[in-house]
Amino acid sequence: MHNYDIIVAGAGLAGKVAAAVLGTTGYRVACCDPIGNANAGSRNRDNRLTALLKPAMDILRMADVWDAVCDAALPLQSLRVIDSSSGVPGTATSHDFESSDIGEECFGWTVLNSSLHDILDRRISEIDNAVMLHGNGVNRTITRRNDVVCTLSGGGRAFARLLVAADGRNSAVREQVGVSLVKTPGTTSALSFNLHHSTRHDAVATEIYGSGESITLVPFPGADNQNESSVVWVMDSVSANRLNLKDDSEFELRLQEIARGRFGDVVAASARILWPVSGQIALQFGTERVVLVGEAAHVLSPVGAQGFNTTLSDVAVLAASIAKCGQDPGSRQVVGEYSRIRRADALLRLCATDALGSAGTTRSPLIQQARKMCLAALHRNDRMRKRLMTFGMGGPQSVGPLPRTE
Repeated sequence: MHNYDIIVAGAGLAGKVAAAVLGTTGYRVACCDPIGNANAGSRNRDNRLTALLKPAMDILRMADVWDAVCDAALPLQSLRVIDSSSGVPGTATSHDFESSDIGEECFGWTVLNSSLHDILDRRISEIDNAVMLHGNGVNRTITRRNDVVCTLSGGGRAFARLLVAADGRNSAVREQVGVSLVKTPGTTSALSFNLHHSTRHDAVATEIYGSGESITLVPFPGADNQNESSVVWVMDSVSANRLNLKDDSEFELRLQEIARGRFGDVVAASARILWPVSGQIALQFGTERVVLVGEAAHVLSPVGAQGFNTTLSDVAVLAASIAKCGQDPGSRQVVGEYSRIRRADALLRLCATDALGSAGTTRSPLIQQARKMCLAALHRNDRMRKRLMTFGMGGPQSVGPLPRTE
């Protein structure tokens, strides 16, 4: 049997950030990783990218990892939005959104998932009161008035005053404590992969809207990676499955077609990952001695890089709620305040990303024309453009320095 202040179920990026932040504030934290230590390294070699919006700096500073993340990341100062839905050469519109318009040096940063995993692993290993429990998922959860009891897959039990469910969209902990979901119907799928292009990206993120599809290119960090980007390509599920079956040459021709040659010659530089795009949100983000963070609480469309940044907001607000409500990290005051604040924000972002995702992949010529006109109007109107950019980068909430426990 083991006693902790906080148990974090799940050792993905969400779980590791939660463990690093809460451990840094002085609580005794155990991060339960169902994957054994010998296999954890293969998961950490994730060659996908994460886009960190500007406010992510605050939460990563809480974990004392910001300097290391910043060294490994690429600042993004510009977002280019292209609408080529008409399919007629020469009619595509392009609008650049600059971070300087809202008084920021950059919108955020791109960083390799593998770099984030390595940085967080090192940080957790440095915290005397934090531990990784590899090979131990949470098989069973029993909540009581003063603590929560977790039966671990590796054997034995662990006790804590708070259980943080960070075990993904199919969260076992969420099911164990009886929290239900609301799901939005998904008719689209996404193909994600890395891309080599002959034209330099110059640290500009690009979104392209076509007829019934959208594609986002996020540039790789590193001086030697000016010709590498991470791609998320969204379209209806039938078309996505059909496209995924094509060989590399046919696939790259199709990619060149939607990109309209803006990136020069393109070559897929990694395996493709096909996944359904759908949203879901828990009916509540907390119950007795348990809170949900990350995809255990909410799954958002990939539009606007809101997913992981919304997860960082979860951790920031949880840490602030614990600091505000006293020494018991799993008290009803902590759980209630966290659930109230985070669910409202996540629901707003779920609705916004679903609406933008639908507008970006519509096949309706009328809606495509309306989309193009709205985009042009937003770009011309300084006030609306700045509001949109501010909302889009409004990820983790700044909560200031946290008091540390003695």
